[in-house]
Amino acid sequence: MAMAGAGAERDALELELELEKLLECPICMEPFTDPKMLSCYHTFCEKCLQDLYNNSGRSGNLYCPTCRKQTSVPADGITGVPNDFKMNEMKDVIGRVQTRVRPQGNVSNPSQTRPGDNACNPCQASNQIVPATWRCIHCEMMYCEDCMDVHNSHSLFKRHEVLRLHQSTVTWGMCEVRLK
Repeated sequence: MAMAGAGAERDALELELELEKLLECPICMEPFTDPKMLSCYHTFCEKCLQDLYNNSGRSGNLYCPTCRKQTSVPADGITGVPNDFKMNEMKDVIGRVQTRVRPQGNVSNPSQTRPGDNACNPCQASNQIVPATWRCIHCEMMYCEDCMDVHNSHSLFKRHEVLRLHQSTVTWGMCEVRLK
C-alpha cells in the first residue's frame, strides 16, 4: 500500500481523470471524436449524434439526450451541426500535458517484470518508493495497488490493458488472457 505522502500525486491523478471525464461523450462514454455542439451547448460525438438522429426518424429535429432541448438539424444533416472547437482544443492541450508528465517506457519487457523491480510511477513522482504491482500497457505507467484503483475507477481507462507484474497475464476489464 502506498504511503500517505503519495496522496498529492494520487490527487493529481484524480484531477487528470476529472479533466479526461470532461472530454468524454455522454452517449458512448468514450473520448470525443469529431465533437459537435447542439443549440443547448451540450457536446456529443458526431457519430453518436448521427446514430441518435437516424434512430429518431430523421424529422429535422434532434432532442438533446442530456437536457431534452430540441435542436433543428441543418439541411446537410448532422455534419452541419456546429463543431465544438473548444472541446478539440482541450483534448489537444490535455494530450500534450499527459505526454510531458508521464514517463515513457519504463519496462523493456513487461511480461518478465517482477514486483520490486520498478516503483509505482505516481508514488515515485512524490518521492515515495512503493513497489509497482501493475503496469498499464496503454499509459506505459507502473502502479501500486492504490494508484491502480484510481486508474481503474475512471471509465476512460476501461479498455486499457493492464498487466499484474507477478503474473504473465494481461487484463482487459474483468477478463484475463494468459500470455505465451
